[in-house]
Amino acid sequence: GNMTVFIGMSKPRRVTRNAPTGEEFVVTDHVGFSVARKADVDAVDKAMRKAGFKPLFPAAELPEFGPGFYAVTYCDRDNNVLEFGHRG
Repeated sequence: GNMTVFIGMSKPRRVTRNAPTGEEFVVTDHVGFSVARKADVDAVDKAMRKAGFKPLFPAAELPEFGPGFYAVTYCDRDNNVLEFGHRG
């Protein structure tokens, strides 16, 4: 199948974490995954919740990002922001 990955950086950065030394910052801003179906967004949401994660932004229609855009956003254990979206 097809997969599209969008990587974006915003200023100011939204998520930072201290590296193990405490002297550096490892920064990730936002990684977006485009999925084939709205049901795929819901499947990712269900799997992430089952794994113990809470959504940063729950699954929802987001018309401000275009007609038919539906997405869910999580932070992983390293504070990487992961967005899974479908444009219907």
